[in-house]
Amino acid sequence: MCEKFKVLKEELVVITNICKKKEERLVAMAVKCELKEEKIAAMAVRKLEAMATKIKRKEELEAVLDLCGENEQKLVSMDQLDQEKEAALQHSVSMLFMGQAQEEAQQLQMEEYRKTICALKREMEGNENTTTALVEFHKE
Repeated sequence: MCEKFKVLKEELVVITNICKKKEERLVAMAVKCELKEEKIAAMAVRKLEAMATKIKRKEELEAVLDLCGENEQKLVSMDQLDQEKEAALQHSVSMLFMGQAQEEAQQLQMEEYRKTICALKREMEGNENTTTALVEFHKE
């Protein structure tokens, strides 16, 4: 029995060594898995941070886009107001030129009236002279 016991003891030592080696491998695999999990977690954190940065940037760009849209609307309104002011100014200038033209026409017409009045006065003076001459002629 001693022999059997010795053989069993040796087998037990061999099996124990095998178990220790397997345990060491399992520990090494567990460490590798933990390292992989840490790497995966770190990658996930980086990806989430990158996504958060992209989302924040997108929100900033949307805000800028909204602001640009508002500014574009303001520019369109200002352009329309400028066009209206320009049209009003052109109308005022047209009216001013028309008023000046009418004033010049009235001045020319007044000058014609003066000439006509002067001509009529001369004609009347001539008629008076003729009338006076006729009256004197008849008196004689």
